Amino acid sequence: MSNGSGSTVSGRGESRIELPAGTLDRALLIEAWGGLLSRTFNIEGELTSRQGIEREDLGSSGWGRDRSHIIVPPGYSSLHVTGDPIRKPGKWNLLISEPAAAPEIGIEAAGAGASRVFAYHGGKVRASVEFESRGCLAFYSFDGTQRRELISRETKFQGSVNIPGPGLIAVQSPVDPHWGTIPPWRITLQGK
Repeated sequence: MSNGSGSTVSGRGESRIELPAGTLDRALLIEAWGGLLSRTFNIEGELTSRQGIEREDLGSSGWGRDRSHIIVPPGYSSLHVTGDPIRKPGKWNLLISEPAAAPEIGIEAAGAGASRVFAYHGGKVRASVEFESRGCLAFYSFDGTQRRELISRETKFQGSVNIPGPGLIAVQSPVDPHWGTIPPWRITLQGK
């Protein structure tokens, strides 16, 4: 994250992580990464409802040290790090912070391998967007609770979208849970 705020939790294998006290009614930003040669790992959230305790898939890490960003909606009391049906996760790391701690987007941002979230503090701006094979660009409120999809494609895409103003710009997968491994992408803010 840009300002180093938040708490880091690390481990190996399947684990349950209690979220910090007082975060049940707020969205969180999770940065997830593994060891140098680690496979991806999954992150599930635990919700308590009238029907009991439910676990929902929130997203996954990037491969190895690729850092995936995941916005966790309010209401989750704990996170569970899990592997795939065949393998348990290896080494894993989570940086848990507020959505507003997302790194500031520059004029251009590019990447591959993992979903990302950027803070944008300017006014309405046009952005050129490229997805190598598939992707989604979404816009969230700074508290991470409101989401608006700006563009979503299952195929290669190159075009423009309007960023409506201050908020969080998220580069995601077009399929739910949106967070985790994604192909190469590029965003360029025009006139910033």
